[in-house]
Amino acid sequence: MRAPGKLQRARLLALAAGLLVASATFTAGCGGSAGRGDVPEPTVEVPAETERVSVFFATGRSLQEERRVVDSNNRYAAILAELMEATPETPDIAIVQPEAKIRSVTFEDGVVTIDWDRAILDFTAEPAEIPIAHAAFLVTLGQFPEVEKVKFTVEGKDSGEIDGKDIERFWGEITLADQPWDVVRPPGFQEAPASGDTTPSAETETE
Repeated sequence: MRAPGKLQRARLLALAAGLLVASATFTAGCGGSAGRGDVPEPTVEVPAETERVSVFFATGRSLQEERRVVDSNNRYAAILAELMEATPETPDIAIVQPEAKIRSVTFEDGVVTIDWDRAILDFTAEPAEIPIAHAAFLVTLGQFPEVEKVKFTVEGKDSGEIDGKDIERFWGEITLADQPWDVVRPPGFQEAPASGDTTPSAETETE
């Protein structure tokens, strides 16, 4: 299959960069229960180190930005888990994105690789919605200065077939032949000053 080439990539990046991004304020659940002895201990383990990040949900027409708190030692897998939950705080938002499991997330040499299960190949949407669903990943990961590109694999492969489906063809116009894709920096993005290497580099399994 012939790769779309530089023109296709330019169109994709222009679309993603030009999307209307709406902001919604997220407040972490640490509200006041001081002085009450009947409040049960939390049952969910809280990460030792956290950070506030933006998740960009694809609504079919645009990207909706919402703030989340994630484990800073597992930031890429954690933020993708928030994205895939598709549960924005803003009411009445219809999310258009694939329903598939992320098998693993790896980071190496500026590239985040997301390995999907085969259900990712079943994603269907209107032609105008598919590039926006794709852009949600490029913009969400684009907020991290150390991340330069994003790559998808399906059960460890980026070509061949699974269940009779062409892996490289992927979502039609969004083809794996044209990756890794450049991330799209979100509005207001600023490069962080160099202060030593604190970027996680180990593979994170999500299974």
